[in-house]
Amino acid sequence: MESKISQGQSTTEDIRIKSEETNAAKQQITTVLSEVNSIEKNTGTQIQEIKAGDLQISRNELTLKEYLLKGNEHYYKEEYTDAIEWYDKALKIDPDEVSVLNNKGLALDELEDFLDQGYAPNKVVSA
Repeated sequence: MESKISQGQSTTEDIRIKSEETNAAKQQITTVLSEVNSIEKNTGTQIQEIKAGDLQISRNELTLKEYLLKGNEHYYKEEYTDAIEWYDKALKIDPDEVSVLNNKGLALDELEDFLDQGYAPNKVVSA
C-alpha cells in the first residue's frame, strides 16, 4: 500500500486519492457481501466461500478486508481512534493479519503524537 500508512509521509492530494481508492474498494466489498447475504436469504443456505475461476475468497476474508478498508478510511481522515476500532474488529477475524497489525500500530503511533501535542480523542482507546 503506497500511502502515508506505508511511507510515513504524505501530501493532502495523496490522502485524497487513497481515500477515494479505499472508498471504491470498500464499496465493491460491501456490494459482494450484500449479494451474498441476499443469496443466502433467498436460498436458505449459508455461503462460506466464493469461487470464480481461479479466484477463491472466504466470507471472513471479505469481511476482514472491509474492516481494514474502513480503518484505513478513518486513518486517512486522521480519525485514529475510529481507525483503531476497525482494525480491532479485523483482528478478531484474523489476529495474525500483518497488514492490519501494521496499520493499527501506525494509527496508535499517530494517536500518541496527537496526544503529545495536546489533542484529545473523542474516545479512549487501549493499545
